[in-house]
Amino acid sequence: MPQFLILFRNDQTGAFNMARTGGRGASDLTSILDAYKGRSGSIYALSGRYDAMLIATFEDDIGPLALALGATANGQYAEVFRMFELDEVDQAAEMIEKAAEPESSEEPGETVSERT
Repeated sequence: MPQFLILFRNDQTGAFNMARTGGRGASDLTSILDAYKGRSGSIYALSGRYDAMLIATFEDDIGPLALALGATANGQYAEVFRMFELDEVDQAAEMIEKAAEPESSEEPGETVSERT
């Protein structure tokens, strides 16, 4: 199942909710993940441009999209990043290499001189 990194940035309402609920908000998020067919890996509070970070596993891309839209409706801006395993990067590299290979116009067993 694919893993996703979701970064959250609060607007005024989201900051108020985070200050009001503290760490309980993270435990609420864990139960919410079930509705989005996700399983939590790690939840962190951040200081800086983003206010929270979630690393979670989802069955498909729809769950993280729904989570991000729901968060936005509740005062948070969410950025969703699909995380790729190293074997997926290897598969992509193989696909690039295969796509870059020139296609042969020769028939099997035919040489260039035989075509001219």
